[in-house]
Amino acid sequence: MPLFSDSLRKTQVNPDKIYLTDPGLASACSFERSGNQGHLFENLVYLDLRRRGFDVWYYRTRKGREVDFFAQDPMGQRALLQVCWDTSSTGTLALEEEALSQAEEELGIKGHIITPENYCNQFLPLLDFV
Repeated sequence: MPLFSDSLRKTQVNPDKIYLTDPGLASACSFERSGNQGHLFENLVYLDLRRRGFDVWYYRTRKGREVDFFAQDPMGQRALLQVCWDTSSTGTLALEEEALSQAEEELGIKGHIITPENYCNQFLPLLDFV
């Protein structure tokens, strides 16, 4: 998944983010017992967006903060999505919110924080009209 930027040079110079088409393979082939639920959850959100026909990019703010997804549905509506697996740490949540807030200000697009707690009830229905 490429970086979203108006600059072709920035898009080409920055590395693409890579997601798995089958996240189960990561668990099956990994030697780690605990796994990385945050990365797998972000991968799940990416797959949901692609299955619903969204074009997706990641976004880096002017201050260097990264927002996980800049998504555009087939009708051209856009949204910023920040995926956060563990919101128990106030520091982690604050960093995620700060990056999202900066991106909202720079792009003028509404953002959402996606957590395991709000994923099914709030996020999936949101995709139906974003």
